[in-house]
Amino acid sequence: MNHSHLQPENPKERVLSSGESDLPRSCAIRMAAYLVGRPNRGIVGGSTYACTLRKAIRQVANATSLNPVLITGEPGLDKENIAKLVHFGSADRNLLLLHFDASKMHDNGNELFGRDVVSTPTMLECLGNGNLLISGIDRAEPKLKERLISLCIHGNHSFSGRVFFTAESSVKELVEVATQIKVPPLRVRRSDIGDWLRYYVHEYSKSQGWRKTPAVPQSAIKRLQGHHFP
Repeated sequence: MNHSHLQPENPKERVLSSGESDLPRSCAIRMAAYLVGRPNRGIVGGSTYACTLRKAIRQVANATSLNPVLITGEPGLDKENIAKLVHFGSADRNLLLLHFDASKMHDNGNELFGRDVVSTPTMLECLGNGNLLISGIDRAEPKLKERLISLCIHGNHSFSGRVFFTAESSVKELVEVATQIKVPPLRVRRSDIGDWLRYYVHEYSKSQGWRKTPAVPQSAIKRLQGHHFP
């Protein structure tokens, strides 16, 4: 996906006090394990579904509001990559994006909110005005789910960034507050299968150092397009 045209002004401004000046140094090691890199790929394919998905990503990336984003779809659709496309295609591209798997977090969210008895900065304080990606919000423990959703609705004194959620289906608590991006499965995008095959063959060729990418036979594409995907 070409992000060159996604250049909205960044509405975020954070004034650092003298006490916050050393936060990056003290937080860097803790944040490293959760730091998200650039997108793996853009949206592959030219079907109506693929074009609609690209448009949705572009619209959310260009939005000046900081509304939370809910990305839904079946397992295996790389929904986290959609969040990356939005983040790195927006004015926030130079800010941090941290990723937490809700299904692996403590039910009180210590990883983000910290512990009351500990004086070290919380992860939210470390992140500041960066963005947050929470995958599997629908698989979070009830107490944690409530706290994470409250974070994006009511905010936090130390965190002013945008929150991305991923889930396999819509989350009722977020219907009224989040912008939703639905990721269609490949079985409804059969016309994109040829593009996907050519893309992966090209990437594999590069990884092997081949000078020329092998052609993908049309017969192979048609066979896969006729396959029954569960």
